[in-house]
Amino acid sequence: MEQPLSSGQPNPGAAGWRPGEVLALLLSYFALFGVMVGCQGVLWAELKPALELSDGTFGSALLVSPLVALGLLLQGGRLCARVGKKRLAVLALALLAVSMPALASAGVLWGFVAALAVVGAGSGLLEVAMNAATLDWELATGRAVMNVMHAGFSGGAVLGALRAAELLALGLRYGQVLGLLALLDKQSKRHSSCAPWRHARRSEFWNP
Repeated sequence: MEQPLSSGQPNPGAAGWRPGEVLALLLSYFALFGVMVGCQGVLWAELKPALELSDGTFGSALLVSPLVALGLLLQGGRLCARVGKKRLAVLALALLAVSMPALASAGVLWGFVAALAVVGAGSGLLEVAMNAATLDWELATGRAVMNVMHAGFSGGAVLGALRAAELLALGLRYGQVLGLLALLDKQSKRHSSCAPWRHARRSEFWNP
């Protein structure tokens, strides 16, 4: 069972407790999530004609991702308690890394819908993990940073949209841009897997 970090202040000298590095990791999650949302907003315009879907069908299919994410967000507290935030984050990044090539290779409606469901699962789990871990960080340090995190998301969304548009203008196909997103997800997952930061009282940001 994962314990909250509200009891006592962390000891900066405690082994393994690096609040600055934890904050940087959490901010990278929000920024990465923003980059993905920004990129996808641009790439949908390329995917729709490639899949030969009508406006109504394409728009309806896009509902799959937020609906899956919503279901997971509603179970966020239970998931954090049973699985742990670190495992949720690693699983989310793995799902997102898989979903990008799945979107790129989707040639029919149901393949597209299945890929969107994986995107929604990864997005929902990442939102659960990064928001819950940020709240724990705030409780442990007494500092409010959630506004900074959401600013990181917004900045990432702007950057992602601009970069996706630039890459498409340079001649890359949407599948190649999605491949680059998958690489970002894999790199973030690798970094998350070896982040054993702990609270001084042995309550953890990340369940092992």
